[in-house]
Amino acid sequence: MHNPRFDYYSPSTLEDACSKLAELQGRAVVLAGGTDLIPRMKHRLVEPEVLIDLQQLSELNYIEKKPEFLEIGALTSLRDVERSPVVKSLLPALSKAARSIAGPVHRSMGTIGGNICLENRCPYYNQSSGWRKSVEPCFKTGGNLCHVAKASKRCHAVYSADLAPVL
Repeated sequence: MHNPRFDYYSPSTLEDACSKLAELQGRAVVLAGGTDLIPRMKHRLVEPEVLIDLQQLSELNYIEKKPEFLEIGALTSLRDVERSPVVKSLLPALSKAARSIAGPVHRSMGTIGGNICLENRCPYYNQSSGWRKSVEPCFKTGGNLCHVAKASKRCHAVYSADLAPVL
């Protein structure tokens, strides 16, 4: 399965990224770690005109202890959250939760922002476009049913972010 065609944009500043997102008004998606986005693109769950790669924005990759809280940038890798001495000391449950996500390679690529912003998952919707075309459209695609709970009047896709409960 191949990704759809898209233009690639790598902004050098956060202001540049925000400006490009505003200019493209819903025709672009942002890439951080890509562990969720790339498979979604391959399955044609999302087909952006432009992929805006945020990986160069170092100002979004940090863990900083403030007087009354801990601040973690959206591009901070799950591996950094897991291994950070300050996270282990102040929020051991967050470090442990990060360690429980996937394997080391995914934790090195995946970001805390991406983990929190995951799309809802559904065993019917999160399939290839060809497979989705073979079943009646569900609520998530503008249809009138949920394949998970056929008698339901609403979608039963689930939010599966690992760090949200701890945060």
